[in-house]
Amino acid sequence: MTPLLALHAATATLPVRWEATLLGGGWRGSPEDDLLPAAGLLVDAGFDGAVALEGTRRFVVDHRRLVRGPAAATSALVADLVARVERAKRETPTGWCERAAVFAPDAVTEELVELGLVEYREAGWLHKAVRYKAFEILDVGAREAAATRVRDAVARPAHAPESAVALALLLRCTDMLRRVAGATSDRSERALEARRATLPPLAAAVLEALDARRRRLDAVGT
Repeated sequence: MTPLLALHAATATLPVRWEATLLGGGWRGSPEDDLLPAAGLLVDAGFDGAVALEGTRRFVVDHRRLVRGPAAATSALVADLVARVERAKRETPTGWCERAAVFAPDAVTEELVELGLVEYREAGWLHKAVRYKAFEILDVGAREAAATRVRDAVARPAHAPESAVALALLLRCTDMLRRVAGATSDRSERALEARRATLPPLAAAVLEALDARRRRLDAVGT
């Protein structure tokens, strides 16, 4: 049994990057599609403590930077992220969302294929030219379990696990929350935002950066 399969067998709660990617349905080609696994990977690394955040935000200038964390990576992909963080120029959470969007989607899909949760979908001649399906979901139950966790987090934000709150906020930042959880109230969204402040610093900063991106896009009508 591979390490990933062993982890899958040992816990019913998958890493945020896996659940976010499953809920994305295998679609690629838009920034939001790529941000699901990318931000999910950063959030997972923050939960693990393998990547940390140092520095502060001063007024509108973000002086926070990603650095190697105190804990060991829990997977090969998180270890690869740690190595990239150490090699790269010190960058903000926003910058790392953009960096991770380049390599994380393929890497997370590969993890899911190894787990047997998805299978690659053969791409046609328009591969990567337009939005396309990169994989088909084999384990529909895993996807539905992730969706249930999101719906529970929206219904009871104060009592939801941190990873479920992070997943719900990530979906909101990529305009997917209502597709998964249905209509949300202002009260529940405010409660989710309040929980964001209690997440590990890196996870909270990544979600905050994506939320700011979403507001900018909404302001210009994109």
